[in-house]
Amino acid sequence: MTNAAITPGIQPQNHNTVTIKTEPQPLSSTDKGGKKMAISALKKLIFDLIYDD
Repeated sequence: MTNAAITPGIQPQNHNTVTIKTEPQPLSSTDKGGKKMAISALKKLIFDLIYDD
């Protein structure tokens, strides 16, 4: 490793790679994460496709 001067704004080569592992996700307003709403919407679409004469 070379003895280079520490320049402001330059990040070190060795750092903890687990610092930011996943992007933060917004909290869901439903207990199942919107799954219940998606299932009901899918059922409605299927019902409309079958009985749309």
